Amino acid sequence: MLKKERIFKFGHNLFLLGRRQDGKKVYLEDFSWDCDWYWGGGYLEVFNKPKSDITEHYHLDGVINESKKNAFNAVNAFNAIKEHFLELVLTDDELWLFCDLMMSFYALKEAAEVIGKGGGHYTTHNKITADKALARTLNAIIKNEIIPAVHDLLQKGGE
Repeated sequence: MLKKERIFKFGHNLFLLGRRQDGKKVYLEDFSWDCDWYWGGGYLEVFNKPKSDITEHYHLDGVINESKKNAFNAVNAFNAIKEHFLELVLTDDELWLFCDLMMSFYALKEAAEVIGKGGGHYTTHNKITADKALARTLNAIIKNEIIPAVHDLLQKGGE
């Protein structure tokens, strides 16, 4: 198991998540509140050797969604991450919690965007009523519960 590590590069905290099958270390970029209405999160970064530039940027939900599906055509985030990485900074118990937190993040993020704007942004003819107060509540759960729990998981015992 890799040692937990946090670095600050390009204006962001990044947390070592693991080493891929190709031997490259992958960092999870910290969450961000973007354009004053939605969350950014789950961004994965691979650096060049001196960590002076990002050589790859991709998304955790892409790793999960592109993984092998089970008989019910459903993905398992735990298995997808285990298949993608050769070694991780998380124990299996921590990885289960990380998966739960990240899948909760994605669900709440999506719900807050739809309810906050009043639809999925495909048309102006939908009948969904925007509810800014509910969107604030969902975003507060992300900010005050999910993000600190992810930080704790990726730093505990690593500093």
